[in-house]
Amino acid sequence: MAKPSAATLAKTAAEKAAMEARISKAAADLAVAAPSLASTKGKTYETWVMFEIAARLAISHKVKARNSAGKSTTTFRVRGGPGHIKSASEPPGKLPCHFELGSPQAREPLELHNSVEHVGLSDETHEFDVSAISKRYTSGLRKSAKGGPYKGPCALGLELKAYDDATTLDKAIARALLGTVVDLHPGAVVKSVKIEFRAKASDTYVERFGYPRAALLTTAWITPETRKFLEAYGIGSHPNVAPGHNEGDLDALASMIRPWL
Repeated sequence: MAKPSAATLAKTAAEKAAMEARISKAAADLAVAAPSLASTKGKTYETWVMFEIAARLAISHKVKARNSAGKSTTTFRVRGGPGHIKSASEPPGKLPCHFELGSPQAREPLELHNSVEHVGLSDETHEFDVSAISKRYTSGLRKSAKGGPYKGPCALGLELKAYDDATTLDKAIARALLGTVVDLHPGAVVKSVKIEFRAKASDTYVERFGYPRAALLTTAWITPETRKFLEAYGIGSHPNVAPGHNEGDLDALASMIRPWL
């Protein structure tokens, strides 16, 4: 594989620096210290998306930074890779943090995490890069002796891909995301079921299922075929989202969470 050119490396560094600057601003708005970030553009992108969504929700809802034990913190640490909800019995000093969304009186208090593993019907785990999940279920894991992967409702699950903006994603990534959604919430990819009774064929009952609460978000482009494939199953696709580019898509994603709060 050819090594990236000096111009490509410089552009990647500039994009990462822009994300870091926006993370610092969002962190200040959320009253936490900006987290230390890994050297990869992908993890920086993940952190930027999480902080931007949290900051947008904080305009109209209560948003608080919490450590791994669920306690208030002003020092935010992100997960460096796929991980579980930790038991509150573990010292939180170097463990990842999250944002608590909504007040205890909210319809469904949520938590916003990065890189949490979710358990599917197959009992296999799947990572969402950013996910909004139920505090009721995470609290149960924190009370357990060892914690574990998340198994419960997901208000929003995001698959993120940080590539050069000249890159175009094909259907391989979309197929993997669909597989994750089906294993976690198979009913969500069914738009409706039509039932016709033999006795009265003219009587039709339609049972509607909820749409998947998942989306693909990337700094790159997405082929029209890939977008059509995802949209057929109600999965969002958001190309070329980066600081200064298509940031309205982040508002749309935050809006998917608000009805829960």
